[in-house]
Amino acid sequence: MLEALLASVLLLDLGLIFAAVEQMVKPAPPDAVENEPLPATNEQDWEYKIVQVRGGAFRSWRAIQYVCQQEAKFGWTLLEKLDDNRLRLKRPIACRAKDSLLKQNPYRTNYGLSADFMLFLSVVGTLLLLALPAYIGYTFTRRIFEDLETQSPRQIQAPPAKKPADTAK
Repeated sequence: MLEALLASVLLLDLGLIFAAVEQMVKPAPPDAVENEPLPATNEQDWEYKIVQVRGGAFRSWRAIQYVCQQEAKFGWTLLEKLDDNRLRLKRPIACRAKDSLLKQNPYRTNYGLSADFMLFLSVVGTLLLLALPAYIGYTFTRRIFEDLETQSPRQIQAPPAKKPADTAK
């Protein structure tokens, strides 16, 4: 029964960690963005890029719309959704002329949490997963041994030794 209790506490802890990470990865609600019409060009005048996100956030249409609105500021349009983690975008090469005026990098390819922050979360999560069972085990054994009466070896008095009987009288 104790094993089931410990397993349920550990699984609850894992569930809370995953729920917190999922909330951090979700994109913010999209802002209203003005989309400029793209100039008509032939197929050779386009440039392409693939945008990636961790955790399959592109399952949600909201996330795709948010990324498309952010990238539309730089002239990028959605070409196709490759999978739940990647989108392929395109823009006319003529949009490069405005890139020097922008504050952000128009060629960025990652959205969501940075790799360094994800590594930090992984390390913290691993330490928590290791520390929680250790703490539970410590408190459990401490409670068991609190009630036991212990004596130091000096306090224990041995029974008096019997004197050998005199047989040589």
